[in-house]
Amino acid sequence: SDPKQCHQVQKHGARHRNTSWYMPSTYYHARPLPGVNIEVVALDMNAADASKSCPWLVQSEGCSPAQCLRTLAEREVASARMLRERVAANRGGNLLVVSHYPTDFLLGRRPGGIDTIGLLRSHETRISYFGGHRHATAAHESGYAGTASIAPNRNWLTGGGGGWACDGQQGFLVGEIMADGRAVNVETVLIDDARCCTDP
Repeated sequence: SDPKQCHQVQKHGARHRNTSWYMPSTYYHARPLPGVNIEVVALDMNAADASKSCPWLVQSEGCSPAQCLRTLAEREVASARMLRERVAANRGGNLLVVSHYPTDFLLGRRPGGIDTIGLLRSHETRISYFGGHRHATAAHESGYAGTASIAPNRNWLTGGGGGWACDGQQGFLVGEIMADGRAVNVETVLIDDARCCTDP
C-alpha cells in the first residue's frame, strides 16, 4: 500500500543538522553497514492496536475508518511476509528488527497465517528486536519491559524518550555491532525523569 496513505510516512529523506531521516516505507529492510553481516528489518504492526491507531489516522485527508483498518491489516501481512523472507535469507546471520509495538502485542497474532513471534524465536538467525509503544526503556530480562520472550533471541522496550508520556523508566539503548554483525553489549542508559518529562 502507499506509505503516505492514511498519513503514515512523511519525512523520508528529511534533513536534521547533518543527518537524514531514513524511512522509505512503513515496512522495509536494509543493510546499513557494507561488508557487515547484519540487516535492519522495520515492521509495520500497527494493526495490533488499530482500534486506538485509526481514530488518529482517519483525521488525515481521505482516510476513512474502513480504509484505515484495511490498510493497517495489509501492512501487517506484508510485514510478516517480509520478516519470514528476511529470517530465511539470513540463516546464520544477524537481524535488528524494529517495530512500534513490543513483542507482547504480537502474541497470538498470525497476519497472513504467519507466526511472527515464532519467527522472532529463530534458532538459526540471531535477532535483536526493538519495540516501543509504552513510554519506557528496559530489556526484556529486567522484568520492567512487560514484553514477551523471544529466546534464544533478545528484545528491548525502547519507548522511553520523554515527550508524549512518561509511564516508565526513561532512557535509550547503546550497544556495539561487531565485524561479524553480532549486536553485543546492548544495554539501557536510564535518564532521570526530570530531564525528559515535564508535568502538563
